Amino acid sequence: MFTTGKLSPNNAAAKMVIAVPFRDHTSLAAVVVRVLQVPFSFLVERIAAYASAVTDAVTGIVGIVAPGTSIEGVTMVIGGTNTKYKVSVAFTALMPNKSATVVAGVVGTLPPIVNVPVTDNLVFSSAFTINVAAAAGVHWGAVRVQMDSTGTFSTKVSSADQAYTSETPAINAAPAPDAGFFDCGTISIEMATGTTFTAKTTALTGGNVTAVNYNGAATGFTNVCSADTVFEELGWVVAGAMVATVAGRSVRQAGGLLVVKETTDGSGSVTDGTLDVVIRAWPLDGEVPGF
Repeated sequence: MFTTGKLSPNNAAAKMVIAVPFRDHTSLAAVVVRVLQVPFSFLVERIAAYASAVTDAVTGIVGIVAPGTSIEGVTMVIGGTNTKYKVSVAFTALMPNKSATVVAGVVGTLPPIVNVPVTDNLVFSSAFTINVAAAAGVHWGAVRVQMDSTGTFSTKVSSADQAYTSETPAINAAPAPDAGFFDCGTISIEMATGTTFTAKTTALTGGNVTAVNYNGAATGFTNVCSADTVFEELGWVVAGAMVATVAGRSVRQAGGLLVVKETTDGSGSVTDGTLDVVIRAWPLDGEVPGF
């Protein structure tokens, strides 16, 4: 006969230790050394570091990334063709939980991870104008940039013609991404008085275009420590600098990322280093998700 039970947050069965090797890294700026997708909502409990030898300053950085955000953030600029735009820095996106390519009816399918390379000459998929009437006064418009889980970009606009008198309402009116798409941010455009912008035809620089702002989505990487974990030679160091709030070190959706980075002071090195990260399922008995 089965009886029901509850799993305490202190129960070892709820915990998982993830050992991340740092081997013979030398003179590196911050670099991602491990990305792990966790198939349940989780909390980072503690971190410890060990190495057989350390030179100068070497630290481990542990962070979390929730579905619908990215590790690096999105950076957009004008494209090589001046009527188009460009993703100028590669980034790793974690799609929303309800991704457009998740297999229908398959329970437990995790949101896809999309590694996006630098991509030039992306086109506005939405045909639109700004101030088609060429009315007096400066006018703004904005475009929502989104991406599906195959890495294909597209755009959305609030209306076929936009004529906002300032940038903020133009951005606020930009429609949300389609369900299951990744939000890359917006591009906002200001036109000089009495002039019209036509997507795919008007250049995004010079002429009557007085401002273009590429408002890429911010990074979703959240450092779970208030200070990074410093490697020390021949000894375990249990980090005493974890973020105090549960919200700052937990992902409340299945499929979030645990991301480990290494950084040095420019000349540091570590030999046979290991960074241990202890995570557990969250919330458990007696814990309130809303904290």
